Amino acid sequence: MGLFRAFGDGRVRVLFRDRAILSMDPQAKFCSLFLPSGDSITLLATAPSPQHARYLVAAQSFQQWAFQTPVERAAYV
Repeated sequence: MGLFRAFGDGRVRVLFRDRAILSMDPQAKFCSLFLPSGDSITLLATAPSPQHARYLVAAQSFQQWAFQTPVERAAYV
């Protein structure tokens, strides 16, 4: 899928295998998506377009997991 990175301030950045790069703000409200085509777009996390939803869902799932305690992470599955 790609390389997922969480930052101490709550941000998430994902480098997908198709070369798309998604950056999500700490509140998970907005995302910046740099597409393999070279286009850059900003997405509202609550209403992504269907063609970009897969990027957003992966990043949101990782963000939820990354900022949990180890006990919560173990139960996340």
